[in-house]
Amino acid sequence: MTMTPRALNTNFNNALYNYFSDPLVEGKISFVYKDGAGIPTLGVGYALITLKKDLTDPRGYSYVLRDYQTDLSNAGINLTTPQLKDLDTKLTAAMDALNGKAGATNPFHTGTSTNILDWTITDTQMQQLVFNKIPDYQTQVQTWLGGAKWAGDTATI
Repeated sequence: MTMTPRALNTNFNNALYNYFSDPLVEGKISFVYKDGAGIPTLGVGYALITLKKDLTDPRGYSYVLRDYQTDLSNAGINLTTPQLKDLDTKLTAAMDALNGKAGATNPFHTGTSTNILDWTITDTQMQQLVFNKIPDYQTQVQTWLGGAKWAGDTATI
């Protein structure tokens, strides 16, 4: 895959959003879908299930639900109680399938094919979901670089 460099002609958050929303990177999908690794994902690469170190699992990790309800609400994505229950039920089924539970299947479809839920999100909500997670990404980069090498500004990243 060839990456095309882009000048940073906007603020860091917008540049990061534009980068990840490129179809060659993550793309933008307005509903929950199954990404290439089978992870239920929303918008611009927001994984609703994540990996957690788990020494009781032979693989050394297991899949767990992210605190997605808070993240969705903070991005202005306000689902009804039945919508949240339906999402949680389907995410639990997907998590069970990813963890190899016998008989479990992931109900989500790959890519843009089919929305199995009765709601979608707007471009503004997608963007806000990314913006709300940027501090987490910066913390990850800081950890990878080592605290002493972190200059504390996004230009260094």
